[in-house]
Amino acid sequence: MMKKGLITGLALFLLCSCFAQDQIRYKVNLGNFDSNVKAIDFDYLLNKGLLYTQAGQKLVFLGHFEDYNDALQQAQLAKEKGCFNARVEPVNLNKPSEYYVQIASYDYFNQAALSFEYQSSNRKIAGTKGQIQILVGPFADRTSADLNLANLRESYPGAFLAKFRPQEVHLITDFYYDQEQPTLPSPQLTNYQVPQQKGFDDLLAKEEELNTFWELHFGTTLKKQSKPAIRGNKKRASALKLQTLLKKDGVYTSSLDGYYGKGTQTAFKQMYNQDPVIQYYRKHLKQNQENVIALELNNINDVLLNLPYEPMVCKDKLVKMPEPLAGAYLAYLEMIASGPSNNLNKTMNRAIKEAFKNGSVNQNMRFDPSASYDYQNMEQIVQHLLFIHMNTGKNIPAPCWLYDYHIKEISQFSAKDPISFAKINWNNCSSTYNWEEMDLLLTIINQISIGQVDAYEASNSWSNQIALIYDQPTISDQEHEANQAWSEAVSTNIYKWGQKDVYLEKLSYSIRLLYFQNQVLLEDLFMDKGFSLSESKKMALAAMNSLAGPYLSRFN
Repeated sequence: MMKKGLITGLALFLLCSCFAQDQIRYKVNLGNFDSNVKAIDFDYLLNKGLLYTQAGQKLVFLGHFEDYNDALQQAQLAKEKGCFNARVEPVNLNKPSEYYVQIASYDYFNQAALSFEYQSSNRKIAGTKGQIQILVGPFADRTSADLNLANLRESYPGAFLAKFRPQEVHLITDFYYDQEQPTLPSPQLTNYQVPQQKGFDDLLAKEEELNTFWELHFGTTLKKQSKPAIRGNKKRASALKLQTLLKKDGVYTSSLDGYYGKGTQTAFKQMYNQDPVIQYYRKHLKQNQENVIALELNNINDVLLNLPYEPMVCKDKLVKMPEPLAGAYLAYLEMIASGPSNNLNKTMNRAIKEAFKNGSVNQNMRFDPSASYDYQNMEQIVQHLLFIHMNTGKNIPAPCWLYDYHIKEISQFSAKDPISFAKINWNNCSSTYNWEEMDLLLTIINQISIGQVDAYEASNSWSNQIALIYDQPTISDQEHEANQAWSEAVSTNIYKWGQKDVYLEKLSYSIRLLYFQNQVLLEDLFMDKGFSLSESKKMALAAMNSLAGPYLSRFN
């Protein structure tokens, strides 16, 4: 029989052990960097945890994790990306909690965009369960915290008291601001070996001729819809909603008449150029869109983004790269330059085998990666490129020029296998609408969707865009009423969402501003195609809703 004292001692030991275990978290030490390192340099970790610095912004950490294996997985990813000294370290949360005032919160993926009023202030930052908290404090006691809360609510109406342990709270530094090009070293990888067969290699001696083939292809097949001029003599609900938004912000002082005249044009331009959210994304879109001359092309993402602009330079880089997609895009270039060949088949089939050697992220995909294919047309090449992109995850997003040049092939792919299509990560796509306002809107709402996009809705969205551009269907009154109801509900719910937080309020305003401006532009686009104002309003709303719908379903 066990003695009573032993039972009591064992129970106390277990209780203390459980308590101690509850206080342990884990962080990933990413390494020691120079003072120019920025949060955006670790873009592959932005949705994994809170990034923060210590020791004068040289030591960079990712945390905190309740599960050691979760932390270990991120450390391994960081090593693959060039942080060769990344390691997991324990965080002992053994100090009592302190009082803070929380003035704002962000999703993890927005931590590279912490700016605005926080940049010049002595704010703190914490991160728990997918959310970043912006804090003021700590305060010595509850009374002091309450007094500061009352003052802070004058500027931040949604502020509230919160308690955090000291180890969970860090200073906001320049680590989060003015991000430029990534500074991390590139990992050393083994070269991808392209099969040495007759075909592509024979063409290497004819580089000038090759470049001509590629330039002709990329120069003539792009199907973008140019930004239209806005008609100021057409009365429309989209312009009225935009005027109402601008008037509330004080930049539009004329009457709410629904005509996009000079007053509306001037007010929108003023707000567009001073809105902090829009300016942040404009800056980073511009960086992403710079051509090959401004890039060193040290990684496959840069190469794929710039392939249409400098195909020969990018081809030379792809030959030396280890990723399966490097071989796949070499096969794509060969199809453009010389058509089907045995060498093309070998290159593409090998790329597929490498990409799927560890299985597929979609077990029900309509594609057999174990088969050997004989490629006779570009449609097959493009669709197999997409399957490889599907299986590479977020590390190598598909370049949007691929969609712009091959809209019909990709439409067929999305209709054939919407689940696989939804798993492809795209690089800042603006569909076929070639203007900055659309690119900005889709980039922002893609981020706030947090990756929660319905596969079939996304597939239907792309199909709808293609139908609107090429087939130009008639939108029935019933369909139009449904589109109007959807648009009103989403606009209202985005506004309500913005009332929760100071930053969200700014984000909400920027989204609605871009949404209504793009709706106006789409109306003029369809009027340019010969449709009446009434028909154009219906088609523009259908296009706007199908473009934004997959990303804004949480607000419907």
